[in-house]
Amino acid sequence: MAYLIRVAGGVLGGGVVGVIAGLIGSALGGGANPGWGDLIGAIVAGGAGYLVGVPLGVVVVGRLRKQRGSAWLALIASLLAGALVVALAEPLRLNTVPSLLQAVFVVFPALASAWAFAARVGQYRAS
Repeated sequence: MAYLIRVAGGVLGGGVVGVIAGLIGSALGGGANPGWGDLIGAIVAGGAGYLVGVPLGVVVVGRLRKQRGSAWLALIASLLAGALVVALAEPLRLNTVPSLLQAVFVVFPALASAWAFAARVGQYRAS
């Protein structure tokens, strides 16, 4: 149950940071390319902001629930999971259904980050 709560916190944290980063990216990219710079800036910054916000949410929820864990491992797992989703979008045909690609991009980094947060502490050791 604690794992799912950390996942939900990661999705929420990623959403908040992703929206803020998307707005900033849109403002910064507005003058770069007439007509498209703001859209490209919003998409890139929103995605990057989401991947940074996920571990932030995981760590905040973990600390509120008095759980030990590694913030750095959570960040690394989120970034690697996001990169993996982007890299495997074409071979797995995730890009043919945009809503599926978006769902996998939202869920997979949150799952990986929540797992990595507690992995170093030993909560997931096989018995």
